[in-house]
Amino acid sequence: YGTLADFARYPQWNPWIVALIGEPVVGGELRATVKTGDSYRTVQHRMLHAVQPIQTTQAGTFAWCDIGWFTVFARGKRVRHIQDLADGHCQYRCELRIDGPLVALVKWLYGKGMREGMAAEADALKQHCEQRQP
Repeated sequence: YGTLADFARYPQWNPWIVALIGEPVVGGELRATVKTGDSYRTVQHRMLHAVQPIQTTQAGTFAWCDIGWFTVFARGKRVRHIQDLADGHCQYRCELRIDGPLVALVKWLYGKGMREGMAAEADALKQHCEQRQP
């Protein structure tokens, strides 16, 4: 959770979100620069949830949604679930939900890049956190 909430350090480990400006505060606005292939896009988000897991029985959530003129046509919501496990590891799951009248167009235009970016990010997050273990 700490790695996800440390926006300033995203460029050090994240191959997909190469810059993230803002604070992990519910209601706060974020500006993310994402890399898809050889191109970069900057998108705006609003923090929806920022709940750190406290114990193995409580999962944490870290979620944001798209903001901007295009959300009338298609909007995305990204939810990350983190749960500490008793053995010192954690369980992580990330969901990207897209809805709106042009969802099929968004999936056609950006679907492959988003899937690849999220997979690369999850792999890099795992590797980064494992390297930080004592």
